[in-house]
Amino acid sequence: MFCDYLDLKSRGSTTTPPILLSPDVLLSSLSEEEKKRAVSKKITEEEAEVFDFAEFCRPFVSVEPSVELKWYNKVDPSAAQRFNSEEESVKLAQRLLQLFAKTEMLESAVFKYDDIRVIRVYFMDDREMPSEKMISILDNIFTVSMTKLGQFSDKISVVVDYELRAFMSDPPKAKRMVLESMLKFPEYIPDSWGGESAIMKWKESKEADVRRREADEKEREKEKEKEKEKELETERNAKEQEENKKKEERKAKEAEENRKKEDRIKKEVEEAERKKKEEKEKRKKEVAAKKKKEKEEEGKKKELKKKTKRAKKASNPDATKTKESKETAEPPLASPNPAQIAAPPPVKKIAKNALKPSREPSIEREPSLAVNRPSAAAPKALQTPGRKTKKGT
Repeated sequence: MFCDYLDLKSRGSTTTPPILLSPDVLLSSLSEEEKKRAVSKKITEEEAEVFDFAEFCRPFVSVEPSVELKWYNKVDPSAAQRFNSEEESVKLAQRLLQLFAKTEMLESAVFKYDDIRVIRVYFMDDREMPSEKMISILDNIFTVSMTKLGQFSDKISVVVDYELRAFMSDPPKAKRMVLESMLKFPEYIPDSWGGESAIMKWKESKEADVRRREADEKEREKEKEKEKEKELETERNAKEQEENKKKEERKAKEAEENRKKEDRIKKEVEEAERKKKEEKEKRKKEVAAKKKKEKEEEGKKKELKKKTKRAKKASNPDATKTKESKETAEPPLASPNPAQIAAPPPVKKIAKNALKPSREPSIEREPSLAVNRPSAAAPKALQTPGRKTKKGT
């Protein structure tokens, strides 16, 4: 607000309105080269526009000064000089405030109690906003003090060098820098203006800043520790997840291997059982085939024997009879009975079909020998061997 007040006070207007000129006046004010350039310029059909004017109307031409923004896509070469000049101006403002405090010019420039009270309230209370009255009072005080210091320095026994005089030659800038320095460094504020309270507030604010910085540092440290703990926890969780994942993969792999192993063993057992069954069935078939073959061979042998016997019987039936009679003849008795010897044996009739050859060989007994068969009471040694039956008796 103080800066705006000084700007409005130093200059009346910040804008330049356009200048209205007629074509004749414009051509007369131009140079010869500009006249040639304006005359030689031709308007094409695209640029030309048709307007309907009244009879006594003439167009006017407005000329505006060309403006170029230095900071638009360009580097300001005077930026470093400007920054240096600002730093130097701050130092010069501090030197000027030191001279004001040494000579007590700021206190002596205020004569009214109301003005002192307004300034004191502004510097003591942080919540107080600057008013127009306070700004005008400060402007008047700074003007009077700088005038006295520049004109009556020889009488005040204060040395004002050329730099300070050049700094005070631009009053608006000097006043702004002085007020900013007073607000930044409250030790330059006079005691009657609330300098002591301003210093106390400044110290308290500094202490509060220190406490706030310490608290901020502690909070940052705590946040860093929390972040580290979070990072460690995330790393730990990631490791645990990786370990769990590896364990699950290992378990799944082992389960898969066990399943494959069980399947392989099961297949091997099934294959062995199948082979065993096949071998068993093969053996059974071989045994059955062998038995069948043996039976067939035995049947063939029996048939051959029968055929040979039949052939022999057919070729020589008498020889067979004598042979059979010899085979069936009974041995002599050990102790013959005289009654049996004296009595002749009865003649037994032989059937007609007895002499005919039968299919199966039959044993015929002579009639004389049939009488001499021992009784049932005779011993086994005296019994004659008879024809064998199926049971072998």
